[in-house]
Amino acid sequence: MKTAELTIEELANQSGLPLRTLRFYIQEGILQGPDTRGKFARYSQQHLDRIELIRRLKDLRTPPVAPARRP
Repeated sequence: MKTAELTIEELANQSGLPLRTLRFYIQEGILQGPDTRGKFARYSQQHLDRIELIRRLKDLRTPPVAPARRP
């Protein structure tokens, strides 16, 4: 089944998160960036699924595992 492609605004509406939060998650590597780049960047069902996982982890008060950073 092919899922619809979403703009970041549509992703925000469907996820219930503000744009600023989505951009922060992407910047921090918690959420993968868009499937396509530029003015017409698109997001997929996988992004919505990841946001749901993040929400569940937050509800458990367990932060998502961040990639190791070098000092």
